[in-house]
Amino acid sequence: MPYTFNGFGTKYYGRREAAEDGSYVTTLWITALYVPILPLGSYRVLPVGQGTNWVVHRSESYQALPVPLCWEQVWHVYMVGAPILLVFGWFVWSETKQDRTKESFYAQLKTAAGEIDAARLNTQKIQNPCLAWLNSPATPEKSINTLRAELRDRCKPWPGVEDSYIAKVDGYQRLVREGLSSNFVDDEDRRELNIAQNVWNIRRHEGEEAKQIAECTVNLSRDCYEGIFPLIDAIKIEDKQACSMLAAVNQKCQ
Repeated sequence: MPYTFNGFGTKYYGRREAAEDGSYVTTLWITALYVPILPLGSYRVLPVGQGTNWVVHRSESYQALPVPLCWEQVWHVYMVGAPILLVFGWFVWSETKQDRTKESFYAQLKTAAGEIDAARLNTQKIQNPCLAWLNSPATPEKSINTLRAELRDRCKPWPGVEDSYIAKVDGYQRLVREGLSSNFVDDEDRRELNIAQNVWNIRRHEGEEAKQIAECTVNLSRDCYEGIFPLIDAIKIEDKQACSMLAAVNQKCQ
């Protein structure tokens, strides 16, 4: 007997050559989501009793006698079903393609985030000794010439690693913009991407400010030295802003 579960299984389609006893010729099909896919054979059937019909399960009871395959019936079912199959196939292909695009996007985003973390760690290795030197209690007592000599070689790599960090942030932001302009991102993901975009706008600005400090340490002057500490304070304020945004989506601030 025909049996389907969630639209997958076997089912009779078509009704021809009806007889006085209530029997008729029909064709048994393999179905997918109730769409006829492949004919298994034709039968003269007489419905008997009542089948069951639930949300996901359907069975039907018949007396069935095999007859030659009714090609006219098969052709008619295909003519009706072919457009449905095309629409269904396009829908499945479209959904699959969109899922793969989404998976690829988030994989790229994860990779870009890892590259930023690596660039940030590399920057901190160079940055922290320079900042510690600047924040030393003895630093204000030293002359600019003395400080310039002490910082130049120590901090020479700093501007370059800040450039690398900013480039990684720019790459991440490009991906976020692509995600926001796509149609595969749902409302919740879009909200998080908007927050990420705002956070990394702040992080990028912090990187630019850090680069100004880095360039000053490599070629120290009185004017830029006096501007270092206001920049450090500005970075701390911006960092708090970024952390507040991340807390809104339950993400840890790093």
